Amino acid sequence: MTTPAAALDAYADSLVPLAARLVGAVHTRDLAGIRRLYADLRRHPRLPGVHPAETLAMVCAAMVDDARPISDLLQWINGPAGLDRTAAEAAEGEAA
Repeated sequence: MTTPAAALDAYADSLVPLAARLVGAVHTRDLAGIRRLYADLRRHPRLPGVHPAETLAMVCAAMVDDARPISDLLQWINGPAGLDRTAAEAAEGEAA
């Protein structure tokens, strides 16, 4: 069954507030908030043939500026070293 594009767009739009909450909870490392968000997602109205978590991931991805380096996007987190490398450089390092 194919879902019409307008219905998919409306469904994605309905998930924008949850996506914004997820971003906030992740940035503040609020694990309880993340759990509450996913509980709310399970209660969110469903669109037949569309997985809510997949749609939420797409909405979150759409909120990211893909023209910025990954290191800029993740600068708020104290993550692993080497985030300024390209994917090719990271893969080359794993092969060594």
